[in-house]
Amino acid sequence: MNRAEQAVALELIPHATRPGYTLGDSVYDTQACHDAAAACGQQLIAPRKDPAGSISTRANSPQRMHAIAMLETPTASRFGVEMYKKRTLIERVFSVMTSATVGMDSLPPWVRTLRRVRQWVDAMVVFYLVFAK
Repeated sequence: MNRAEQAVALELIPHATRPGYTLGDSVYDTQACHDAAAACGQQLIAPRKDPAGSISTRANSPQRMHAIAMLETPTASRFGVEMYKKRTLIERVFSVMTSATVGMDSLPPWVRTLRRVRQWVDAMVVFYLVFAK
C-alpha cells in the first residue's frame, strides 16, 4: 500500500459495469472520486471528513451535494444512511473471510499465478458463503 487510497479508487471506480452505489469512508469524499463515480453511473456515498464544517464554495458536483444530502439531511429519506450502514457489514464479512478460519489469510505455496489466485479466491468465497454462516 504505497499509494493513496483515493488514487487507487480513481483506477477502480471506472470498472463499475452498471449504475448503482459506491460506498466509501470519508477518505473517498473527494471531488475526483465523486466525478469518477458519476462518469460510470454510480453515486458515491461517503461522509464528509468534517460534517460540522461548512460546505466549501469551491466547485462541488451535484453528485457530491446529493451524497451530502443523503447522509446529513434529517428530513430526507433514510436510504442513504441505511445504505451506508451496509459498508460496516461488508467490512466485517471481508474481515472474517481473510481470517485463518476461512483460509484467505495467506495463499498456499502453489497459488502464485494470477489464474490460480483468482481460482483460490473464488473457491474461498464460495466456501465462506456455504460453510461460514
